[in-house]
Amino acid sequence: EIDGACLELLSSRCSELTDLQLVHGALLLGNLLGSETDSAWPAIANELEYRAGQMELQLAVGALVALSQAGVGAGDALVAAVLDGQAELSAANLSRVALAVATLGISGPGTWHPLNARLAVAVQDMTTSQVSDVMMALATLGDCPLNLGVKLLSRLAKPDAWEAEDAVTAAWALCIVELYDAAVL
Repeated sequence: EIDGACLELLSSRCSELTDLQLVHGALLLGNLLGSETDSAWPAIANELEYRAGQMELQLAVGALVALSQAGVGAGDALVAAVLDGQAELSAANLSRVALAVATLGISGPGTWHPLNARLAVAVQDMTTSQVSDVMMALATLGDCPLNLGVKLLSRLAKPDAWEAEDAVTAAWALCIVELYDAAVL
């Protein structure tokens, strides 16, 4: 109940908070509650959308992730702010963006074509957990471009110490997007 009260408080006072406070509050409550308290999320989503153009890129990524955790659609301005800055994103944040965008059901080629190109470059710098997140994003979409698929298979073949959960997720995702390589599986 206290989490729901915090979410209600965040939504009623969100215009008074700094970007950092709003995004961190949304991330925390999105992770704890998901979409449990649906009535409070629209005000938070609207405030994040309103601020998207002036928000620091890292905070915009956090806002997008928070809304995906809560199951609340992100507005065009927030998605555009993140995608416009994707060349500046670390491999970690790029994997988070891919998973958040896929979770939100954003599947247009204008979003994914540049994102896939950037992912193909960054995949070599990703941890196994981040690769697993990218694979889950692609499985959610049900598609994997050939160039990115080749890079992912190359990365998956490296003898890193994979956590069991990440390995199973990656193997499942490879099957969903129909990328089969006996050496990897």
